[in-house]
Amino acid sequence: MIARTLALCAALVLAVAPAPAQPERPRDPALSALAARKMADEALAAFRAGDLDRAEALLRDQLALQPGHPTALYNLASVAAARRQTAEALELLLDAVQQGFDDVRRLRTDPLLRRVREEDRFKALLERWPDVLRLQAENNLAAVRRLFPGSLEESRDEELRVIYLSAYDAVSTEQARAEVTRVAAWARAHVFAKAAPGPDPDPWVVVVLPQPPQFLAWARGKYGDAALSLGGAVGGEYDHSTKRLVSRDLGSSLRHEFMHVLHWRHVTAAGQLHPVWVMEGLCSLPEDYDADAEGWRPAPSWRTNISKRLERAGKLTPIAELAALSQERFINDRPLSKYAQARTLFLYLSQRGVLAEWYGAFVDGFEKDPRGVDAIEAALGKPLKDVDKDYRAWLRALPDAAEQIRPGMASLGLEVVNGTGEGPIVAEIERREPDFPLSRGDVIVALDDRPINDLPELVRVLGGYEPGDQVRLSVRRGHRRHEFPVRLVPR
Repeated sequence: MIARTLALCAALVLAVAPAPAQPERPRDPALSALAARKMADEALAAFRAGDLDRAEALLRDQLALQPGHPTALYNLASVAAARRQTAEALELLLDAVQQGFDDVRRLRTDPLLRRVREEDRFKALLERWPDVLRLQAENNLAAVRRLFPGSLEESRDEELRVIYLSAYDAVSTEQARAEVTRVAAWARAHVFAKAAPGPDPDPWVVVVLPQPPQFLAWARGKYGDAALSLGGAVGGEYDHSTKRLVSRDLGSSLRHEFMHVLHWRHVTAAGQLHPVWVMEGLCSLPEDYDADAEGWRPAPSWRTNISKRLERAGKLTPIAELAALSQERFINDRPLSKYAQARTLFLYLSQRGVLAEWYGAFVDGFEKDPRGVDAIEAALGKPLKDVDKDYRAWLRALPDAAEQIRPGMASLGLEVVNGTGEGPIVAEIERREPDFPLSRGDVIVALDDRPINDLPELVRVLGGYEPGDQVRLSVRRGHRRHEFPVRLVPR
């Protein structure tokens, strides 16, 4: 069957032979991506209606905008297979795999490909699938290096099947890798524990950690001039069709996007396409976390603060309505509110200790209820109307997360500005202590061994301390690392 994807903007991959249809390419990359998305959706509708000629024309138009896009090539193969053009379907499938198509479950089970699977070349492809994944990873790595020219240090995580390209020094890169490892360990234990993984090895993912100028250049190439107006709103992206993750910072954005990697791997192996409230709510959970002797766990954040304000104003979306939102409405109609409420609902499930139970029930019952509402009732053992009441009561009692240091709150006694994604930068020393160890330009990278990668994270973490508390502050000064004891003072 023709494949679908939720990716809003698929990155360009290696070119193929020119397609017959050549629509005028929009100058703005964002418009080009939206046009390609529209073509893909219309091709799916035409295919389902049995209009194979229109489906093919639309897919070739999409490939003119997104040369070599693996999903579009796979869908063209599906059209050829539906016409019983087995030889052409095989060539298109092999091309799709060469360009990065890696949904081996679909290749093995798609009923349209029954005749293609009888071909010796296709059988050989499946037999050497691990080698195919390795080759795809190297091709992808080479393509990403062309997108990000300059010196990016490469490292690999064989267990997670991740290739890192980092513009940061070895210590910061290792901290970022540790964050990713913690997210993966938490997800295995608290999200996917009751949902069986797929039998096949995961495709490799390339994770790019660029400096701000590189990130902005990439964002402009991807989103056009909108990247400038969006500013800090673009924190990064994971594009599942190309297996590329690009993060603006080494903290919350990286954790969010890597959770998308883990979730996409699982849903691809399960042959499912989860709704947007699940994708964004679940994957925003690791953005903010606390860690202590009890372990690593998601924490209240500025997103839950938004939900608390909505609840006080009587504008919190009921769970059933949130779960029924289309992707377009979720993303285009007050998206900050939608993201906030989705994360808050998942934090509720997490704090009630039923996140893994919910996810397992959701995956098992997906065909019956793809919204995930039945799974909420099953995990909590009560009807949805009672869940809604309990959820609202829990939200009212949830502590606010610090979003600014108000007078009287614990402070470092510094003027700090957002840094480059590695950590906040000391702009001014407000304390008048002759032996105070920090200097202007120091990059704050950790507080009491808790990684700090941006200013909102520093503010939220400081919100858990009191004036007079002593903390250990880790900073980068030039190429050296230092750790200093610092007594917190009232703001």
